[in-house]
Amino acid sequence: MEKLNSAFPDLLSDLTLALSARPELIAQLNDASVVRVSFDEEADAGYIHVQAGRALNAVEQRIIGVKHAKTLPLDGREWANLDLDNFGRVTGIEILTPPADVGALMRSRASV
Repeated sequence: MEKLNSAFPDLLSDLTLALSARPELIAQLNDASVVRVSFDEEADAGYIHVQAGRALNAVEQRIIGVKHAKTLPLDGREWANLDLDNFGRVTGIEILTPPADVGALMRSRASV
């Protein structure tokens, strides 16, 4: 898996600016790996599924379980949302209005 910071460097730079008050999320994004990219041409929106750098232990995985906890809207060049799990890990990045450069990169990396 490719790291988010090498796959989408411009996007990561924009997200870092938008998250200036949340250094823990910036650190996660810098350490995250891209699992899959999807893009909806009709909606001109995409989603980057990421794997957090921090692995879960057995209790967290089997007893507590991983669930979607919240979606954090971000301001910036993109209209973006970060999805977080119940452990506070970033699980995905939704880009609703990608700039041309980010949109083209997402289209080229999108899984069918």
